[in-house]
Amino acid sequence: MDIRPKTGPGARVRTARLRVVSGYRFDTTVDSGHVVPTDEGTHLGGTGAAPTSLETLTAALASCQSVQVVRVAEAMRFRMANLDITCVTTSGKQPGVKGNDAVTRIDGASLEIAFDTDEPPARIERLKTLAVDKCPIGRLFDEAGIPPQISWKIGALARQE
Repeated sequence: MDIRPKTGPGARVRTARLRVVSGYRFDTTVDSGHVVPTDEGTHLGGTGAAPTSLETLTAALASCQSVQVVRVAEAMRFRMANLDITCVTTSGKQPGVKGNDAVTRIDGASLEIAFDTDEPPARIERLKTLAVDKCPIGRLFDEAGIPPQISWKIGALARQE
């Protein structure tokens, strides 16, 4: 088995460079060269040609948590299949700074994490604890006072004969 060394301590810098495509449609290029498009819906003056920034945030939380579940499972040699994560964020209008018009604020987040396994309960609990602790975007929500509510749906892993 190949053992990967852990990265050392210290800050890692990430950069995103945004350019206007038109109106509320933007392309943001990240360090890896990938382009993340965003737009607003037509009801808000955009064209609806790409996800909104809040949809992208919701997808980032789901993706981050998914990566951590898979990484922890691999490190534990944890048997699982059919990982499926649903993430929901909610937002509402709150007063703006110094009495300005109300602005949209994230006020809740939840994740439903489902997978099948034949692992014993103690190992399932260990995977849950480590995977949630290691998700930096989930931690960001925690630190903002909006801890994601997480529900787990664990099914039986079908035995292969």
